[in-house]
Amino acid sequence: MKNELRLEAQKRMNRAFKAEQRDNNDGTVSYFETSVADVLNWVAEYVR
Repeated sequence: MKNELRLEAQKRMNRAFKAEQRDNNDGTVSYFETSVADVLNWVAEYVR
């Protein structure tokens, strides 16, 4: 379970990076994706 959460967090960070590369970037998508990744990493810390 912990590895799956970390993998999903990494996918979210990749999406955030791609969103930052777009020409019409306003920061909303990347902020959301990095926030979700932070939460997933936090949960992964407490999952046994």
